[in-house]
Amino acid sequence: GVPSRMNVGQILETHLGWACAGMGRKIGELIDAYKTGGDIKPLRKTLESFMPANDRNEPIRDYDDESVVRL
Repeated sequence: GVPSRMNVGQILETHLGWACAGMGRKIGELIDAYKTGGDIKPLRKTLESFMPANDRNEPIRDYDDESVVRL
């Protein structure tokens, strides 16, 4: 789009899209590393930073390794 014709909502939507794409890429790389014999701890740590434990979410630490990968 043309930035001069974008409203604030469209700009915010674009930034959120870029952020989500970056998060997805990082998580994908960590999953690939785990599947090739790596450690799952970096994946757990990253997911915990995105989804902190609170009364609405189950803590990532309570998931087994396969559930973390499926998440």
